[in-house]
Amino acid sequence: MLNYIKEYYRNKLIRKIRREKRAEFVNLREVSSIGFVYNVNSLNSITELSDIYNFLYSVHIDFKGLVIETKKGVFSRLSRSKNIDDVSLSAVEDLIKDGLSVVKYGDLNWVGAPDSSAALAFLKNDYDLFISFNNDNNFTLNYITHKVNARLAVGMVNDSDVPYSMVMEGERRSVLSPTEYLRQIFHYLNIIKSNPGEE
Repeated sequence: MLNYIKEYYRNKLIRKIRREKRAEFVNLREVSSIGFVYNVNSLNSITELSDIYNFLYSVHIDFKGLVIETKKGVFSRLSRSKNIDDVSLSAVEDLIKDGLSVVKYGDLNWVGAPDSSAALAFLKNDYDLFISFNNDNNFTLNYITHKVNARLAVGMVNDSDVPYSMVMEGERRSVLSPTEYLRQIFHYLNIIKSNPGEE
């Protein structure tokens, strides 16, 4: 019963913020700012986050990331885990200091919407490119995707309720690894012609 009530309020919240977004396909040369949202729900996702950061850092475009802990205690388990060495923990702490904002599980309200200054600061920005790493229809990441102001929004999974301009899926609709997902996004942005008359 509680899940039904939570789902009802989630749908109501999304309907309230839903707005029609017009896709504006931009060439990579026109992208000067990137925003991304990423779901930390396991210790493995920490390694993926590091890969995402390194990839985006290598393309020399300003970016901001919103990292959301959607399973309680992942960050605290990270510091106690014997599977994660001190170097990995230090790397994550450096990423958080270096442009990534974190929304911890306790900063989500009862339906899963972020209620923190980090989320508000992220959403105040305008982005040329917004990348969602939501591969499992997570409400919190969908909420951010609806609220973000971006010229082009790219998603991992096709979902008619989420306003993506473009979706990058693997063969037979499989979910790509974060690094392959980014490679494909940047490949397509490199070949997109922004204006109809552009050569």
